[in-house]
Amino acid sequence: MIGWLKQFVSFDQFAQPWALALLALALVPMITTFLRSRSRAAARFSMTDTTLALPVSWKVRLRWIPTLLMSLGVVSIVIALARPQEITGRTRSITEGVAMQLVVDRSGSMNEQMEYNKRVFSRYEVVKHLLNQFILGDDEADGQRGKLKGRPNDMIGLITFARYAQTVCPLVHDHETLAELISQTETVDVKGLDGTATGDAVALAAARLRAAEQELNSRNERRLTKAQEQNASETEAKPEFVIKSKVIVLLTDGATNAGSIELLAAAKQCAEWGIRIYAIGIGSPYAVIQTPFGEQRMRIGSMDEESLRQAANITDGKYWLATDGSSLEDIYEQINALEQSKIETLSTADAEEQFMVFAQTGGVLLVVQSLLSWLVFRRAA
Repeated sequence: MIGWLKQFVSFDQFAQPWALALLALALVPMITTFLRSRSRAAARFSMTDTTLALPVSWKVRLRWIPTLLMSLGVVSIVIALARPQEITGRTRSITEGVAMQLVVDRSGSMNEQMEYNKRVFSRYEVVKHLLNQFILGDDEADGQRGKLKGRPNDMIGLITFARYAQTVCPLVHDHETLAELISQTETVDVKGLDGTATGDAVALAAARLRAAEQELNSRNERRLTKAQEQNASETEAKPEFVIKSKVIVLLTDGATNAGSIELLAAAKQCAEWGIRIYAIGIGSPYAVIQTPFGEQRMRIGSMDEESLRQAANITDGKYWLATDGSSLEDIYEQINALEQSKIETLSTADAEEQFMVFAQTGGVLLVVQSLLSWLVFRRAA
């Protein structure tokens, strides 16, 4: 019966299902009518041949209608008493994610070659390819997921630097756009713009992270205030996104030789603001050569590994050296393991009463039944 009712009125549950036991009252009018029809006749005839030949009026043929209307009215009233309800609500996710600034060196030295997947590319091309996989995930040709799962729940931005640092993309959740912007960046091709302003780039990234956190906190406070003014539930008052940690992923193949801010000074500011630096050196600062006295390491690059390591340590971060594409991919996998997001799914539900349509229907049916009984199908005394 409930399935039949749902075809006409949308509802999910009864608040007082015990009231449905009163449906037995709907049988009372039918039983009463049946017993009345079996009772002694009001007038007796010695012969019924003449009365049987009389035509049956439409009132007699339709005299069952008031009984049916009364039964249906009682059924409607009982269903209204059971209080049918429709469950309304919504589900939303609250993410405790990472606010992450990617800081990428695009100086001329990033055009040096690097091996990846048994092929040789420029360092910058390998970095761009793996950054996009780090952000979006690396789906392999057979449909299986690779090492990098992507970071769909984080706020990620991009800052590139050579002699000058610049914001390519602010902190966003739209990672497809971010990946497209990463693909469009190139190394500098003007000598006057070449250089390595690592400290400036890290300081700019830290300022962006701090500003984004302050703006997000302000929005969340406004949301909470509005929810309190509207007497919303605690669930509704919770923010959609909470910054779990603030991170700078720094990739460079050189030492600071431009800009006005030293890398370690920028790292100390990051530590004060609770920002962790994951520093990655690209390429190898040394070459191993054979000499009459055995293998010797000879410095071939200008990478300042010590400063990168110190910057990471100051902020409770970590430093890695990526000598090829595979090692860089492994480093991103380690960062994924160190910085994980948390998603909490919250459901809010409200019950919307649907009893009124049944109560009104029952009332109308009983009124019509009474009118018909008194005005149309009234029995003689």
